Amino acid sequence: MRKTWRMIRIFFLAIWRLVFEYFAWILPCSRHPEKYPIRYRYEKGRKLVLFILSKLKINLQVENASALTPQQPTIYIANHVGALDPLFHIAVSPRPVAFIAKKEAKKIPIAGRFIKAIGCVFLDREDPFQAVRAFREAVNQMRTSGISYVIFPEGTRQKDVHAGRCNAFHPGSFKLATMAKAPLVIYAQYGSFHAFGQQKGRSHLVQMRVLETLEATELAKYNTVELSTHALSLIDTDYPKMILNEKNYVLGQKTKDKAPKWWKNTL
Repeated sequence: MRKTWRMIRIFFLAIWRLVFEYFAWILPCSRHPEKYPIRYRYEKGRKLVLFILSKLKINLQVENASALTPQQPTIYIANHVGALDPLFHIAVSPRPVAFIAKKEAKKIPIAGRFIKAIGCVFLDREDPFQAVRAFREAVNQMRTSGISYVIFPEGTRQKDVHAGRCNAFHPGSFKLATMAKAPLVIYAQYGSFHAFGQQKGRSHLVQMRVLETLEATELAKYNTVELSTHALSLIDTDYPKMILNEKNYVLGQKTKDKAPKWWKNTL
């Protein structure tokens, strides 16, 4: 019940802003993105993201944040644990980053228009030929607009976030990195799934940890299967560390609240 009321509260705090910005720039920019520079669209989007996240009681901790702010078009690979994962990356990076999103995301009210407006590319996971076309579109955007892209190679969010490991990575996701001939940054993240589940007086930890950066010249040494295996191994190795960090964070907070339900399975 408390979670429900918190979501309702956040909704009413943010709805006026969402409605205003939807008609002011999201709708026109999503319909005709070619008419608006990517910098303009991204800055508008990032301000909205920062506003929304400010309404959540989140403690965001980022290691090597500079690697998440691309100095040149970059491909980012990460595990996927919550619907708000993309928002946290946008919050960290003042330079344009967008996402390779599943085509179903287009149908989400407001959010579908928003992610299109900031340059996201939509992928049909059932059609490998369309996937190649989508990657080509992303590569073209990187070269013409200087935008960077994030892709979650699991293909969907991790359901058992306390399992201490990721779902299998799809090697085809790494085709974008080899096509773009751009640096590849591998990072791990954890905790965003708590965004709407805070207990009174308690904040939740969201972690983002850059694990490795592979320059374009280094990528030539790997095929997509090897890249997938390597990235999965890196993130799986770091996953238990993030869970332990969260455990210590919760236990270290001075609060009389009982541990939330999500914590019981990890003690």
